[in-house]
Amino acid sequence: MADTPSSTGTTSLTPYSLPNGASIAEARDIAAFTKLDQLNANNWMIWKQRAEGLFRFAGLHGYVTGTLKRPVPNSTATPTREEQMAMAAWDKRDAHARTLLDLSVSDSEFMHLGASTTAAAMWENLCRAKEPRGLLVVMQLRAKLFERMEEGTTLNEHIAKFRDGRRP
Repeated sequence: MADTPSSTGTTSLTPYSLPNGASIAEARDIAAFTKLDQLNANNWMIWKQRAEGLFRFAGLHGYVTGTLKRPVPNSTATPTREEQMAMAAWDKRDAHARTLLDLSVSDSEFMHLGASTTAAAMWENLCRAKEPRGLLVVMQLRAKLFERMEEGTTLNEHIAKFRDGRRP
């Protein structure tokens, strides 16, 4: 709850924010993310899926994916009060998303966040660093798919093992 001055000069608490100015929803989001295993060298796919779910739950998915862009004023020289408020609200939510990303990435993987100024840039840096791509990866996956099937395994089971990342 936040301290708010009353007309008598005393301070009262409101039920909508905490002493540091964070909302209860923001504190809830932080608590949820601290329960998520931090991203490390070996858990990208499952971490990504869980983190995306938490970002959707927190209403921040668009900030992370970049689909929710920062509002642009009609006149950059003199934005209206409404435009200023919209930009400030976007900046606050994006900062919250960046904080959640910071908290959910281990020290060894933190370098992938870079000096990004938005949650979307941080997420893009992580995806670029962690997701397999390129000709070598394609060749490795193809070789793995065509490895000999275990006796008694159906084609569907073989493909399921391939998709799960288990050795066929």
